[in-house]
Amino acid sequence: IKQNGERDLNFKALQLPDGFLNPLDKYWSILQLKVLPSGKILALSERILLRLNSDGCVDDSFKINFDVSYPMAQGFAVQSTGKIIVARCFGPDRNIVRLNENGDEDFSFKAIEDIFFLHRDRFIYGPKIIIDENDYIYYANQKYVVKLQPNGSIDGSFRTQNLPIGEQITSILRTPSKKILVGNYYGSPTLVQLNSDGTFDTNFNSKIVGGIKTMIVRTNGKVLVAYDAGIGSHKVNLAEIDSQGNIEKIVASFESTLNQPTIGWDFGGFYGFGNASLIELADKKIAAAAGFSSVNGLPQSHLALLSPEYKPVVTFKPDLSKIPRYSIMAATSAGIYLGGSQVQYPDRGIFWWDVLFGLEQ
Repeated sequence: IKQNGERDLNFKALQLPDGFLNPLDKYWSILQLKVLPSGKILALSERILLRLNSDGCVDDSFKINFDVSYPMAQGFAVQSTGKIIVARCFGPDRNIVRLNENGDEDFSFKAIEDIFFLHRDRFIYGPKIIIDENDYIYYANQKYVVKLQPNGSIDGSFRTQNLPIGEQITSILRTPSKKILVGNYYGSPTLVQLNSDGTFDTNFNSKIVGGIKTMIVRTNGKVLVAYDAGIGSHKVNLAEIDSQGNIEKIVASFESTLNQPTIGWDFGGFYGFGNASLIELADKKIAAAAGFSSVNGLPQSHLALLSPEYKPVVTFKPDLSKIPRYSIMAATSAGIYLGGSQVQYPDRGIFWWDVLFGLEQ
């Protein structure tokens, strides 16, 4: 979206209709986006992983040779080599796979069957996966965090943890001090922190009680956490926290007029389906996408832009009235990309299809 609210029509919006792969598949949403150094875009839904060219057209040279829909793919990360680590939500078979840059499966990647006793025969909502600067892999499922070496084998120096939280990890990140921050939506505590060896950080004692929606680390090292303001609330707060988990300041509040207990699963994912609905842009502004209708009391729907000091950019008024739900974002210096689910109600039926929009700042 340009500063005057116009859409960038040079980007081809991707739309996968109902039954794109299977006539019975009517529930679709983009779960994750990532802009690659080449300018191409990886887009993951529950049913397919695509690579798009910078103009939004599908890159036909990228072809995966395994089924992402079962076990259902729920997240990915890219190593420095360009290889793609895909996390899936069913156990125990091949919950993590690695793809080469062209989409072929990399069978040199270790099968890590021995860690999946942790959730064997259980449905795992939205496993999370991040990669550090040395290509080590951190995998989090409902209650566990595991560290893998770049080739997929378990890193025995990291203590695999059964976290004392509820059963839904919504976000994980590495802090500037190389610790692992884990956000939880259900239960208590909602935030825990692990040391670099996987042990619990006993100095971390977060007082946030609302479910964690998503988290990011800003380029200035500040950790931003989006969390429910309270049970039955229609508000999500955005706060900076310190290294002990204390709220330093609440920097923004997003509210919804929808009759929902929160502003919706589309802010970071109710089941943790994606954790990129909050992102810092190259000019240090913060973009947020979710089902809100106001920011800090000012009318603003779906997509908001905050200044580096967290003041709403009131001149940013994109016309997104035809796109009721989306949240997953990626960004480059050229603009913002959004992906999500569009919903219509013909004859009271609910039909979803994938939508990916390229938006210019």
